[in-house]
Amino acid sequence: EKVNSYADKAMLYDSKSGESFIAKALSFAHRKEYAQAVPYLEKALEYNPNSGLVIHFLTEFYSMFVFNRAKYLEYSLRGVELDKAFHDSTTLSFKYFHLSNAFIQAGFIDEALEAMDKSLAYNPNNPFARYVSPLFRFSKNKDVALTIDLLIKEYQKDTTRIDVVKEVARFYYGTRDYENAYLYYRKMIDRMNMYKIDLFKDQYLYMGIAFAKMGFPKEADTYITTFKDFADHDQTIYKHFHLMMYYSYKGDSKKALEHLREFAKEDNYMYWILMIRDDPTVDSIRDLPEFKSIMQGMEKRFWERNKKIRKELEEKGLL
Repeated sequence: EKVNSYADKAMLYDSKSGESFIAKALSFAHRKEYAQAVPYLEKALEYNPNSGLVIHFLTEFYSMFVFNRAKYLEYSLRGVELDKAFHDSTTLSFKYFHLSNAFIQAGFIDEALEAMDKSLAYNPNNPFARYVSPLFRFSKNKDVALTIDLLIKEYQKDTTRIDVVKEVARFYYGTRDYENAYLYYRKMIDRMNMYKIDLFKDQYLYMGIAFAKMGFPKEADTYITTFKDFADHDQTIYKHFHLMMYYSYKGDSKKALEHLREFAKEDNYMYWILMIRDDPTVDSIRDLPEFKSIMQGMEKRFWERNKKIRKELEEKGLL
């Protein structure tokens, strides 16, 4: 409340202060009112078009809190251009990592890999880029075995990395290697218990299925029930996607397709959603004509939007 109050007072003294608008935006973010925060950040940029701080926060917001493929990519590109004048390799590595992620989410795969290479060139020890790089390269080479091998090597460098072990488990799950999926999900759970944190509830359905396949029905039911509760209360655009996955697992194709139809109305979802065709969780609906039709429509709109984003960025001189 004090941040909000002082930001208002600061804007009375200087109506174009970028810092004041950022403070106001972050007061909304603290209350998880992310959509209300964005106009203040946009206004801050209007008054301070070359502010690296403002562009940093816009990049963060459009990448996580109010995801928007086009804006995330635009502000990532602008952030890199601004920071090229500085020689802080760690900062530049992080900026190029963000840019790589922005490119991949919008479907610019070659550009994403190029930006990832630059991120690692500036800082080979960038902890985000090191483990995400194999995932991004998978979008190009589709080599599951190679991706798993690279992820395991990264995990072995630091076995405390919950984010890395989660990806190893997820890839094993995707290949229907439930034994290894279970082993790595178990490692993931052990680490979360050790640190007393509860992350990645979007993975709990996969975890539950892997546990069930390996003969642990009680634990499986706990994770699957937790996933369903997470999906029911999800406030993001992925609510219907998660519910589609749950009902597909349950074998209720009618409800699964209902939720997929609802999710298909969304526009700003991540590129990885298009890979759901190969996920074991949708085995019960994969061959249904309606599933194929909805997915084709989603892919068509995604790539049409991809072309539009490219054109807009080219017109702004950013590509």
